[in-house]
Amino acid sequence: MFAVFIRGNVLDEDRRWARVFADHIAGAIATRAPLRKSQRLKAELEEQNAYLREEVVQARAFGDFVGQSAALGQIVSQIDLVAPTEGLGSYSRRNRDR
Repeated sequence: MFAVFIRGNVLDEDRRWARVFADHIAGAIATRAPLRKSQRLKAELEEQNAYLREEVVQARAFGDFVGQSAALGQIVSQIDLVAPTEGLGSYSRRNRDR
């Protein structure tokens, strides 16, 4: 609520200006809560994005293979033993660095 108290005669122009200011103040108040909520949600999304990016980095520890199990590690080690190196190092080392 916005109120103005004036002693004396109030001109129509003064009423119009008071209405303009009141509308402006009401608009600012009305948009304050949604703006704060959107800022909070944006911060949460940025935090989740960083977390998920780290999860992807960890999940790709074996190059193009997704996962981190001991069985997958053993398979990648076996690939390293039999795969040609082409002078660039082992398969898992090449793909880990991508």
